[in-house]
Amino acid sequence: MPTSRLTQLLLAGSFLAASGAPAFALDTDDLMAKLKAVTEKQSHMTFTYDSVEEGSDGSVTVSGMEFSPLAEAGEEMDEFKQKAPITLDLQDVQENADGSYMIGKSMASDMAFTMEDAEIAIASYIETNIHVPASADLAVLSGWGYGESTEVKNISVTVEGDKLLTIDDASAKQSFNEARTKADYLANVTGISLDLSQVDDLKPDARATLEELDLLQTTSTFTISGNWDLETGDLNVATYSLATENVGTLDFGMGLTGVTLETLETLQKISEIAQSEEMQDAPSDGASSEQENPYQAELMQLGQTIGVSGLSIRFADDSITNRLIQTIAKEKNISTDALIAEWKGQMTAGLAGLEMPDLAASVSSAVDSYLANPQNFSLSIKPQMQMPVLAVVMAGAAAPKAIPQLLNLEIKANQ
Repeated sequence: MPTSRLTQLLLAGSFLAASGAPAFALDTDDLMAKLKAVTEKQSHMTFTYDSVEEGSDGSVTVSGMEFSPLAEAGEEMDEFKQKAPITLDLQDVQENADGSYMIGKSMASDMAFTMEDAEIAIASYIETNIHVPASADLAVLSGWGYGESTEVKNISVTVEGDKLLTIDDASAKQSFNEARTKADYLANVTGISLDLSQVDDLKPDARATLEELDLLQTTSTFTISGNWDLETGDLNVATYSLATENVGTLDFGMGLTGVTLETLETLQKISEIAQSEEMQDAPSDGASSEQENPYQAELMQLGQTIGVSGLSIRFADDSITNRLIQTIAKEKNISTDALIAEWKGQMTAGLAGLEMPDLAASVSSAVDSYLANPQNFSLSIKPQMQMPVLAVVMAGAAAPKAIPQLLNLEIKANQ
């Protein structure tokens, strides 16, 4: 199941909040209609339910909830099924004067979904301080559904009876300034355990290689943090880190410009076009036709809007590099020194073809240092000037040798 789709599935539950002034009865039909609208708008998922019961303390219980994908979710979601209805408990429900709703806490437990041969089980879900808009509209923040914090516990993914993946805890927090024009976010996923040892149809050669690399069973953690200015469109991914025991830690950071709510609308439109019949009927690349490819048109618009203000990728080794070198050398029946010499020769030949001596020297130096003593390897760019992605691509096509300097490209090892 693609990560993006799993994320959409988890988010679908996060928009289930309600409200109503405690002194008056809620209009539960209005409440559920707005919950459904924002769920469909943001996740391309919808839901049905059996009944809604309002408590005297501002609580609401939604019974018999079942999620299903909309057509816009794409063909890969056709096999999605919810195994059994769930009950959603909402606490401290309040209705705002503008017709939106707020909920203090939303809770559900024992959720299970299937997709093709995979089953996803979630033990519990809790979200706090959730905003449900009066009218779902991605063009304005007031039209979004979002919560202040979310925590999902004990997630498992089972494929053909084999439990391949378990996650102990996944939590996320976001906060806004008073004007709700800036947001800070933080997400942590802990206890990510991947177990391939019980997969029956794993090919013998693949199993042997994974055993040699000690990758049949792995344990990881994941963290992402950053901030977003909705007015300027500056999006900062300060931390995007995946750490796996006995493998290493991959850190990714990025600064983007032009990421406004309008940009997100364009991204959603691109996603919808990609799944539509209109995309299937569009002319292929290079075809002579008066018909404009809508997908390419939206991508061009996006490329003129979004820019990269900085990018960094760093890998800190935790023994995987040497194990990989030893395993490949064993398969080739050569020494590790001979394998490294072979790699360096191939790299030198490839870099020579670029006719960029400064870049070749930088890459060669970093690779030599890393392979001699694997510690860390990093790549970063910091463009000299802010340019949309499309402008960078065009500059690269016109003068490719100028790109490393234009982007201030740096490649380093063991620093």
